[in-house]
Amino acid sequence: EYQKMFSYEGKTTKLIGATRTKIYNEMYDHLSDKQEKNELPFHGNYLDDNELAQNIYEKKYFLKDLNNDLIEKHPEDVFKRLAAFLATVEGTKSKQKQWAEKFYNELYDGRFVSGGRVLAGAGDLYRIKTIDELHSIGFFEYLDSKNLCFIEWGDIIEEILKVDYNKFLIVKKQNFRSIKMIK
Repeated sequence: EYQKMFSYEGKTTKLIGATRTKIYNEMYDHLSDKQEKNELPFHGNYLDDNELAQNIYEKKYFLKDLNNDLIEKHPEDVFKRLAAFLATVEGTKSKQKQWAEKFYNELYDGRFVSGGRVLAGAGDLYRIKTIDELHSIGFFEYLDSKNLCFIEWGDIIEEILKVDYNKFLIVKKQNFRSIKMIK
């Protein structure tokens, strides 16, 4: 049933193109294969029978077909879909597989939460004027948490960072966006 999402030519396919959609499908299949071989975690009851959480996933996050019937049944399906899509920007198959697995594990372990900036541990440093403000918002606790932290305008504080970090360049041209790791 999930294969329909790759054959449907909606706005996502038009936006990212056929080649990237093909890569997305390949990465999705790669992650599915890893799950089946127990090389990636799959709980089956990830939400621990929490009806409210299940309801939220069903209404907001699980992929549905054109008839509004659920295609996805488990949070791990959402993690797989997101991780496969995020990995499509990598330039080689090996990097795509590496990052698809990395993103999946980060999502599964709750270290990368797609959603809002508060949930994701993301920060926008554009409005920060002093280091004291960073302390007051708990910024350094985020960095020490061992979780993924996404920081917009991070170049503002590069000189004071005392942790290893990756730097990404996101370029948007018309209807296309590219993401490149530059450090």
